[in-house]
Amino acid sequence: MNLPGILQRFLSDPAATRPAAQALAELLPRLLASVEDGRARRVLGRLVPRILGGAGAGRIFGRALRGMLEGGRHQEVFGFILSQLKTVLAEREESLKHAIETRVREQGGRLVGWAVGASVARRVIGQINSELAKMDAQGSDLRLAFDEWMRREIARIEDDPVRAAEIGRAVKRVLMHETVQAWIWDVWSRARLAMEEDARRPSGRTVALIEGALANLGSLLESDEGVRARLQRAAEGIAMSLLPAGQTQMSDFIAKVIGGWDADTITDRLELRVGKDLQYVRINGTLVGFLVGGLVYGVLRATFGHVSF
Repeated sequence: MNLPGILQRFLSDPAATRPAAQALAELLPRLLASVEDGRARRVLGRLVPRILGGAGAGRIFGRALRGMLEGGRHQEVFGFILSQLKTVLAEREESLKHAIETRVREQGGRLVGWAVGASVARRVIGQINSELAKMDAQGSDLRLAFDEWMRREIARIEDDPVRAAEIGRAVKRVLMHETVQAWIWDVWSRARLAMEEDARRPSGRTVALIEGALANLGSLLESDEGVRARLQRAAEGIAMSLLPAGQTQMSDFIAKVIGGWDADTITDRLELRVGKDLQYVRINGTLVGFLVGGLVYGVLRATFGHVSF
């Protein structure tokens, strides 16, 4: 059976793929609900950190950082961090000034603290803000140093397996943290509700996405001989692995069913199964019996004459 050909013809027909996409979209809420099952949730909670925190996680992280570096996004992150530092300093400026004044009094005495404490505090806060402003400027020394550090670190992650493994373990520890997992499941819950709502609409993105995926699979089966061969081998492998296990069960099932039939049922089943062949046997039996009986009668008549019983 040419399973890839059958599947390709089905997927190439828009009249067939549209209902199939809608049916798969209707199954999506139940599939997503199964993930919320307690056992599935625990398994995923253990499995996802292992997959994302494996040996290749560091290299994936390195490629992501390189993409960020080439797009200049790392400087945006750096600027965001500086802006957050400025915001924190502005919100806590008074408490910081008080802490500095207290420290000055502890070190120089109450008189010195009263005389210059406030001035020292203002100068310290002003100097910090001035340094942050210098760092925030494009092309500043700190930004250039950060850029160079990013390049060296990415090269280490990509070229050094030990460093990549360290990053992978760090990612795994982060993902296994209870707070991070709670945040991930919260994001998943929101995404699940959105996907279920979209899947209920015949004209939603989910149906269109599934329909497009089915059409792409049909095109792939039509153009790629290797994919067709792999699909055929996979189907044959599944069938060959299931048949031996099902052979005994099927024979036991058939024996149990037939064992419950009575004589009339067996006769009716055989007649229904044999059909025209049984009628042929019956007619032949009648004709052969007639001919043999006539032949015997003729021999007896010729030998003994008329015989009456």
